[in-house]
Amino acid sequence: MGDSSSTSLLREQLLELVKLPQNAKCADCFELGPQWASVNLGIFICIGCAGIHRNLSTSVSRVKSLMLDIWKPEEVQFMSTMGNENSNATWEASLPPMFVRPSAKDSVPLKEQFIRAKYVRKLYLEKEGGGGGSGSSSLTHSSGSVGLFNMAISGAGLPVLEGFLTKKGEVVKNWKRRFFRLNGTLLSYYKKPNQEGGPTGTVCLAEVNEDIDCLLDPIDNHLSCFKISVPGRNYYLSADNPEAMFEWIMAIRAAYVYLCKPSSLGFSEKASPESQIPRILDFLNSRYIATHKKKINGRQVNTCFWSCTVVDILVKNLQLDSR
Repeated sequence: MGDSSSTSLLREQLLELVKLPQNAKCADCFELGPQWASVNLGIFICIGCAGIHRNLSTSVSRVKSLMLDIWKPEEVQFMSTMGNENSNATWEASLPPMFVRPSAKDSVPLKEQFIRAKYVRKLYLEKEGGGGGSGSSSLTHSSGSVGLFNMAISGAGLPVLEGFLTKKGEVVKNWKRRFFRLNGTLLSYYKKPNQEGGPTGTVCLAEVNEDIDCLLDPIDNHLSCFKISVPGRNYYLSADNPEAMFEWIMAIRAAYVYLCKPSSLGFSEKASPESQIPRILDFLNSRYIATHKKKINGRQVNTCFWSCTVVDILVKNLQLDSR
């Protein structure tokens, strides 16, 4: 009887902890109402992210259900001490401000790459000498094996990324390795890095008309694929490995952040930025807005990939617009 009473008490404590504002959303994808936890990380997570955590080594993450599993008092105490907010302050200390967090609506492979980058590769821990997310100049951090380099934010505040991808041809449906360069909102590709006479082709990201995410199935036996859709063409691209694919998708999504002006989303250019923060927060409450229509150069396009990490950027743009 005592054991049953103790178990019930611990479960009640867990359910009270997960109701706290700092724990009310999954620590990784921000899905509301997490019902699972990583015991050794001290975080509350949703069922989708729990499945990904289960695929990690138990030395990295040990998963329990809040309702179905037996908890020890010391585990509940650690959950109380740590929690999502404190944990993310450590594991996401250098998460760049333009990074668009994979949401619950994104594919499992994309979320998995984010979780692995966060807890296994430890890419977003605070760098030596300090310098957290707001001061970081790097969008993500690539290794030599990925074949990417010069991953940074340009002086104009736009993402820059260079590296090799394999692209499916438009007319002749064969796959060829091309050197890609993302500079701001233009994605150009070349037959070789030092190609003279300009790029072989260019994709204007302002014209992208659907979400950019991992493709779940291989395309013509090519793995780590993603698709970029613009009017009149679908670009099928294959990265060397899942980590490289993740970096490219995150960089391209980040370019969308800088495509969008607050005025085009209905925010006043006259009211003070501070007075509009509550409305911005409401606007971004879901962390992901599937589609917003706007006009760029007179053409109506869809803009996607919003998250609450964009709040600071929106406020900054509002400040510029109100001058």
